[in-house]
Amino acid sequence: MFTIRSDASETTGREAYPAHFACLDAFTGEILWTIPYQFTAPTLGYGMLFGVSGGTLYCFGDVKKSWSYFRGDPYNPGAGNSGPSDISSPRWIYETGDAVQSSPAIVDGKVYIGSNDQNLYCLDAYTGEKIWNFTTEYKLRSSPAVADGKVFMGADDGYIYCLDAATGTETWRKDIYAGNVPPVLIEVSSFQPRSSPIIIDDKLYVGALDGKVYCLSTSDGGTDWTFETGGPICGSPAYSDGRIFISSTDERMYALDANTGTEIWNWPTPQHSSIASLHFAPTPVVAEGKVFFGAGAAYLTGWLTPPLFVALNATDGTVVWQADMDVNSNTQPIQAPTYHNGVIYTSEHMGASAFNAADGSRKWYQWLGFQVFGSTAVAADLKSDATGESIGAKVYVGCDSYSVTCLRADNGTALSSYTTEAQVASSPALWDGKLYVGSADGKVYCFDDSPRVSTTIYAESNKGEEMWNNETLTIQGKLCAATNRTDLETETTEFYYPPLPNAEIILSITTPDMNSENVTTTTDEKGDFTVAYDPEAVGSWGWVIFYEGEQLPYIIYNAAYGEWNTVEVVSPPIPEEPQQPPPQGIPMEYVYVAVAVIVIVLVAVGAYVFLRRKK
Repeated sequence: MFTIRSDASETTGREAYPAHFACLDAFTGEILWTIPYQFTAPTLGYGMLFGVSGGTLYCFGDVKKSWSYFRGDPYNPGAGNSGPSDISSPRWIYETGDAVQSSPAIVDGKVYIGSNDQNLYCLDAYTGEKIWNFTTEYKLRSSPAVADGKVFMGADDGYIYCLDAATGTETWRKDIYAGNVPPVLIEVSSFQPRSSPIIIDDKLYVGALDGKVYCLSTSDGGTDWTFETGGPICGSPAYSDGRIFISSTDERMYALDANTGTEIWNWPTPQHSSIASLHFAPTPVVAEGKVFFGAGAAYLTGWLTPPLFVALNATDGTVVWQADMDVNSNTQPIQAPTYHNGVIYTSEHMGASAFNAADGSRKWYQWLGFQVFGSTAVAADLKSDATGESIGAKVYVGCDSYSVTCLRADNGTALSSYTTEAQVASSPALWDGKLYVGSADGKVYCFDDSPRVSTTIYAESNKGEEMWNNETLTIQGKLCAATNRTDLETETTEFYYPPLPNAEIILSITTPDMNSENVTTTTDEKGDFTVAYDPEAVGSWGWVIFYEGEQLPYIIYNAAYGEWNTVEVVSPPIPEEPQQPPPQGIPMEYVYVAVAVIVIVLVAVGAYVFLRRKK
């Protein structure tokens, strides 16, 4: 439910109450999120909210927008619609067999992420349970891309793989450099991101350690074109307006024609030492007609030539602006910046920074404690914090201090953080209000601070403790939320139990041989439900009603369980055969009839004899 909501503060009577637009749970009244606008006639359509405020038309997107590639979206990478402000405790953790440097892709409730244990994992985005895994021939540091029901990924074994997204079955693989790259180039820099593919229409674009940029057909892996640079490519491609932008360890940023692979321009990045050139190659972001990326590294010769943050004209590669960066005793450059609403957010040495996209002026810097190998993610959030204050956009970044941190996008203030058991080189991903990230401790983490609502369930059967095996066990009950409701007039708070409609209810039956069977039903608009079962076998049966809970955008309903019940199923009694009544005397009616017949016969005989004598 959407409505204008006042903050109930006092006014002079001349001005309106300060108000904001709010989204409430229609069944519990729980405030899910607020935004500092007033929409008198909001409209919902295509999973988005539209409204006019102050002569401006606003559109707020779907929180379940797919995070399909490395850093989400090739058209606006690193930016999502919503994310948690409290990441102090994970919602779930999944453990792989080795470090996780790959970054997650999340589509249709599934998380796809690689591990150095050579596997690509598909996990349930809500629970973290493994759906399937696919084993490659070497470490998987690249991040997957998901499109049209397929998962595309590159591994350090030199292949590009195409898998069925639902089953993990291999569709095709493409050998792009298997066996052609010295192992030292593969292993250099334990946390160096690998080039991750992006999908534009039916084309896959990716860089490789053999120094080439590949354009492949997504249908069969056929090569459309290649472009050769002068060194291994570790950065990922960016796409804008028919062009591919990608850097190489040959110390150049390239702009290529996406259809032909023809070089349009290149720009020389600051020089490194030969060791550093194997170590760093940034991933750019394109916005406002500019290409943004970090250039150079404070490594060996980098002490004399500090790294730069650069904005190039996307059309011709000329410099629009460049900003010097403070070394701060760190060796890392900007790996991949994120653009949101006129601001560039990025990792910078031992912290995170925000720059004005128009002129490169610094807005803020936040120290994080150690080197940053991953990139930032930004949530253009609508949610408020626990006090109802609108936080606005948030920035997420992992760090070599083992931490993941959530910052305010407007000033860089840290809101919350979580410490894993090893470095966090994986770049965070956002989906459905949740944050996903991997760690070198071999684990994948999900964070979700959506409010939780307790639920209650009760049920009763039409049978007692015993029933016949030719009867039906019918269970009826009700599912309700449990929340507080405040009366504004009396300023009193009471516990409130609104019903939960359209919720799946499970009747779990335990058979006499201790097997389990489940029967499902759905609550009606009043939260009521009915479910039936026919226990045919004789013996002791058990049953329990439960609700598994549900995660919706901005709110989570907890699971609820009813009481355990037992019923003894017996055979119905066998009816006795009806007994014949003992023989009795002749009824008097029959005697009277017989006497009458005898009298009639005697009269007839007497009459006959009399007539004969007379003659």
